[in-house]
Amino acid sequence: MRFRSFLAGAAVLVVLGVLGFRILDLEQRVALLSEANRRPEADNLAPSTAQTVPSGSIAATKTIEARLRTIEQRISALENMKQGLATPSGSMNDDRLRQEQAILSVVERENSRIRDVQLEWHKARWLETRKQQLAAFAFSQKLEPTQSVKLYDAIESELTDLVEIMKRPSFAEEPDQVANDWLNALGKTDERAQQLLTPTQYQTWLQGRLFERKVLWPWLPDNPSETAQR
Repeated sequence: MRFRSFLAGAAVLVVLGVLGFRILDLEQRVALLSEANRRPEADNLAPSTAQTVPSGSIAATKTIEARLRTIEQRISALENMKQGLATPSGSMNDDRLRQEQAILSVVERENSRIRDVQLEWHKARWLETRKQQLAAFAFSQKLEPTQSVKLYDAIESELTDLVEIMKRPSFAEEPDQVANDWLNALGKTDERAQQLLTPTQYQTWLQGRLFERKVLWPWLPDNPSETAQR
């Protein structure tokens, strides 16, 4: 009988030891999860394992098992809560991305506005220079007032087209297209001049335009078809 009592007592001690180890491990997990979720410990936390359990007591074993179930339920609840916190984090990342995109959009709009203001300012100075050149050309070629007015309109329209080309967002990324459109703008003015001027006057006009292209726009090809080959 004593041997059987000894074995029963030893078995109870082993069970209590195993259960106590599980309690200690689970409570450590609870503490880690609680800290990760930044939630204060609940007021109704189960008693600490430091509490002495009477050896060989069946009631103590049931109490420990109840505590285990309580702790496991709390662990499961905390893990579910931690998974649920992943969605706000993703939402915060999306909000931050939208804010950065909004800032970039504002910067791009401001850069475009400044560029447009500068181009309009240069267009006015450029047009003034062209007006002086046209006056010298009209004097040397003895143009009629009507010829001078219509040539000025053609030159002004050409400058408007060139400025619009430079305002494009893709201006620096599509050199072939820019060169093509630039040549077309110059070609329209030359066609208008050919209609307004006499053959002799037009030859002088072309000489001036050729010199202008070599000085101002040496990067332009001789004709639009050459841009695709470059």
